[in-house]
Amino acid sequence: MLDGSRSKVLQRFMNNQILANTTFFVLGLVCFIIAIRAFYMYALTKSDFIFVIGLSMADIGISVIVGYMQDSHVVSWNAHLSWYIGTILGVLFLVLGSWVNSYQKIAALKRWLIILTALYFVQTLLTPFVPQFSNPYEPAVLNVIRTSIALVGSVRYLLLYLSKRTRFTLFMCIAFFLIGAGFGVLTPDLFNSSMVNFLTLGYSLRIVGYSVLLTAYSLPKEQAAGQVKPARPMSEKAY
Repeated sequence: MLDGSRSKVLQRFMNNQILANTTFFVLGLVCFIIAIRAFYMYALTKSDFIFVIGLSMADIGISVIVGYMQDSHVVSWNAHLSWYIGTILGVLFLVLGSWVNSYQKIAALKRWLIILTALYFVQTLLTPFVPQFSNPYEPAVLNVIRTSIALVGSVRYLLLYLSKRTRFTLFMCIAFFLIGAGFGVLTPDLFNSSMVNFLTLGYSLRIVGYSVLLTAYSLPKEQAAGQVKPARPMSEKAY
């Protein structure tokens, strides 16, 4: 009787883990779709801002796939470190774009993103030599950092929305809130691996968040990206 109960619990856990991994993989695909769309538009507009969007989303997409490989037991090394670093890097530059208000600043942002992305790729290649986290507090700190960055982005766009009242700023505020919440709800699983449902919830929130992000950048604007006056905030330009 006891063995039967344990078997049911184990089966339910495995089903939840499969669902979480599937949602995780879909999240990676959504990020790559946004990145591909951004690079396509960059080829048409040559807008550095759109390039930053594309490379940031590519960094996030790569980090998700790398993390998925560990969760699916394809690799045994600490791929989650690359997952945290990649998402921190991508979300950070997406948020920084909201403060850019000149071509010179967006060009500098683009250069720094390229440099840090190159370093991130080196770190990812060296992942097999990186030791596993020694305790759950280490990934928890990294998770808090990326959660905080996304929520800062949400507050930033909320303030922009209150002053501009545009759909773009509203959608961006919602997107970053969902992304930040998606990161935040992963924390319980770091301390108790049986709470796998939090993984599915977190991944789902971020899928919706990145989808809203794509919707925001797809909203029609008065002028195409890369053809507006430098005085107009770069964060207000869509592709």
